[in-house]
Amino acid sequence: MSAPDPILRRVWASLVTALEGIVSGSDYHSTVRFVSTDLVNLLSLSSQQTPAFLVMADGEGAQRLFHMAGQVKETFSFVLEGRLDAPGLLVSAKADAYARMLLDVEYALTRDVTRGGIASATFIRSPKGPFMGLDTTGIVQWQQRVDVIVVRDTGER
Repeated sequence: MSAPDPILRRVWASLVTALEGIVSGSDYHSTVRFVSTDLVNLLSLSSQQTPAFLVMADGEGAQRLFHMAGQVKETFSFVLEGRLDAPGLLVSAKADAYARMLLDVEYALTRDVTRGGIASATFIRSPKGPFMGLDTTGIVQWQQRVDVIVVRDTGER
């Protein structure tokens, strides 16, 4: 993760930490086994490394809105690319595993919408996908956008 903006770096790290905290038990259905901020082909991972996530900052950069009160509202956008291997080859098994993972991601990322006190809000957008192979694998992939809003005083970093 090489982000020059220290706020972006902290927000990015908080998203990674939240996803790494998905461990099956009373709060979650699954255990996330791989999270990266480096470009990785998730299809190249073994099934023992899934569920897996790639957390990318949106290439557009932060959207900034300057307020008269000497404050800046920044919206940092991220794309989560996810992959899981469903426990069966039926479409229903893949759909069920996908739905459970979306619930886990939503719960993990909304437990603290302030990202440890950095942000004002975290919004999870509707996913793109799922993309399920019609082959003999249980692979399911999707992308999901996450927007994190930070309000700070002008010049504060």
